[in-house]
Amino acid sequence: MTPSASGWQGDWLKLQQQLGRRRRACGLSQGAAGALIGVSAAKIKRFESQGRDLPSCDLFAYAASLGLRLVAVECRPTLEPSAGTAEGIGATP
Repeated sequence: MTPSASGWQGDWLKLQQQLGRRRRACGLSQGAAGALIGVSAAKIKRFESQGRDLPSCDLFAYAASLGLRLVAVECRPTLEPSAGTAEGIGATP
């Protein structure tokens, strides 16, 4: 993934970079940051440098341990039901 990635991939890259910058600004090693949430330094390193997934509960805990909060922000209108589906993505009942 490159820094110019768009869509959710770009958001994922930005999140990785932001959490890494914040960890360093807090003066934490990857090991110390991992210890705060009960994961290994290797897991934090793989997340920050290789884009490897962290389970969502670990990701939220990691952000919170760095004084950040992850929130969902709507970035486009609700999608209309597509042909052949009963509800469609994002459709409200």
